[in-house]
Amino acid sequence: MNEQQKNKYREWRFGLCYYMVFALIERTGWEAEIVSVDLHEYSTVREHPVHAYIVSPEGKLYDALGEISYKFMDEIFFENTLRKFENKRYKRFATREDLIEYFNKLNPEWQGYEPDDKILQEAKQVLDEQLQTLLKWLPEKTTKIENDLPSIAL
Repeated sequence: MNEQQKNKYREWRFGLCYYMVFALIERTGWEAEIVSVDLHEYSTVREHPVHAYIVSPEGKLYDALGEISYKFMDEIFFENTLRKFENKRYKRFATREDLIEYFNKLNPEWQGYEPDDKILQEAKQVLDEQLQTLLKWLPEKTTKIENDLPSIAL
């Protein structure tokens, strides 16, 4: 992937990763994982999700830009930052519904949370655009993806 393509997809790693993880779950059937921390805001402490990604059956981690690692996430999300994060934790979600339930419990204001269909469709479109690249890191799902997306020329 060239630098221009990486820039196009960066927003799906930073800020919109939750929508991308829903699209990735749908395409792969793999579990999602979220790394979260305790975030101190004024006099309160609350759990704050930092990044969402999927986990292959072999334990490899993937987000919008491909394979990542726990070390990479530490470097990009936690080191060299002015914020103080505590109690970093990783939570796995077997299904889309489990992930939605997590968001609903996380913040009372999010009760009834469902991913915005328009943004979710955009995430799926971005994922489909990257299909050639993604097939390199989703080899065991190639047939399923090809069957789901017959209009993509492979």
